[in-house]
Amino acid sequence: MAERRRPRPSTEEKRKRILDATEEIMLEDGYAAVSSRSVATAVGIQAPLVHYYFATLDDLFVGVLQRRAGRNVELMAGALASPEPLRAWWTLASDPRGTALFVELLAAANHRPALKVEVGRIAHEVRRMQMDALDTLLVRLAFPTAAVGVALLFTKVAVKPGAPLVFGHRGRTLVFGLPGNPVSVSVTFNLFTRTALLAMQGANEPVLKQETVMLARTVKGSMDRESYLPAQLMTNDDGELIAPWRDSPSGGLTPASAAPIRRGTAAGRRGRRR
Repeated sequence: MAERRRPRPSTEEKRKRILDATEEIMLEDGYAAVSSRSVATAVGIQAPLVHYYFATLDDLFVGVLQRRAGRNVELMAGALASPEPLRAWWTLASDPRGTALFVELLAAANHRPALKVEVGRIAHEVRRMQMDALDTLLVRLAFPTAAVGVALLFTKVAVKPGAPLVFGHRGRTLVFGLPGNPVSVSVTFNLFTRTALLAMQGANEPVLKQETVMLARTVKGSMDRESYLPAQLMTNDDGELIAPWRDSPSGGLTPASAAPIRRGTAAGRRGRRR
């Protein structure tokens, strides 16, 4: 098999300069200001040369994301393995330049499908890394086990959104640790905390009731776990419908005020209202 040719040093240097210039333009003027002409002017080359190294602007944005994400994944792995993982992670997450660039990339991803796919892939990789480290960190940091005598019952659930979640007890006292954004908190509280509290109070039916209602539009569902998303109940001539919010982030405050529903399983044609 022929050995894959490595890019020449000059090629790698030119790619680096183009990526550096793209980052600066995004940070100073926003992602919408990125074009082959603006990048070429910043680098000091002709505009067609930008497309020699990056065939399309989508490829250029993906290149910026991959380079930044590659660094951050390595730094995050080191932070999670450090003596003070939470402090190290917070320092990493508080980088204003990295945060501003990521916000611009997220905004650009709404208009560039290739970038959106790559953002999702990297986010999944980072979340998996965090969840893999969670069990070890909980024990290592005594959160809140040895220090206050709390026994952990579970820290992972096959529900989306539902991470990170901590459920344990200290004697007969239940201990809950819920995620940090509105939709995730709403889902995990209603599924686990509310149910447990009602059961402790002697409620006959502590679990939320479910109703099957037609979806107003098709949504993609995961077959390996239950997925929830915010939606709005509406009516028309055919009866009740559930309209999921489009592209609603789990941290969105406005979508969080809508009722959470479970995604349908048969090609997303039906949903369950809770």
